[in-house]
Amino acid sequence: MCEYIESLDVDLTIKALTLIVATIVAIKAIVEYRKTQKWKKNEFLAKEIKDFFSHKDVKKALLILDWNRIDIPLYDNEIPSNKTRSFLFVDETHLENSLATNPNSEFTDEETIIRKSFDEFLVKLSMFQNYIDNELIKIKDLKPYLEYWMKLLGDKNNSRKNPIYSEKYWNFINHFEYRQVKKLLKNFGYDIGN
Repeated sequence: MCEYIESLDVDLTIKALTLIVATIVAIKAIVEYRKTQKWKKNEFLAKEIKDFFSHKDVKKALLILDWNRIDIPLYDNEIPSNKTRSFLFVDETHLENSLATNPNSEFTDEETIIRKSFDEFLVKLSMFQNYIDNELIKIKDLKPYLEYWMKLLGDKNNSRKNPIYSEKYWNFINHFEYRQVKKLLKNFGYDIGN
């Protein structure tokens, strides 16, 4: 009987140790999985941010947002009638004309370039809200990269921009129904209305 009890104790001890080891291995696997997922998420975000900021039209739009008057770079054959120009002067008046929402508006080549850049910027920006909606990233992940730009675009009390021109951005965004951009701006604390 004593041998049976000793055998039972050894058997229970082995089973208990096996359970403890299996639990430790499972916990370690879960921790490693989470680290790997976090790394992949950060890698994905870094690539998306890099692609966003390196896109030529996004660069132009950001320069226009950041400055009240600036020369933006032109790329080869961007203005077919003028092959020698390498820069385009943009001020708030050019921006106002470029972002007109009247369906009968006609645009100069220069205004078309500004409008196209701003449009492409908004398309690319909306992708970040899509990633949030699909739970690939969180708003806090974007803040270090986009907070400054969201403030320039959406802050009604922004002293760097004349409110008249900020209204032009908002009208353009609302008129062309950039819902994801509006949602992203709200996530950053800015409501640009309807």
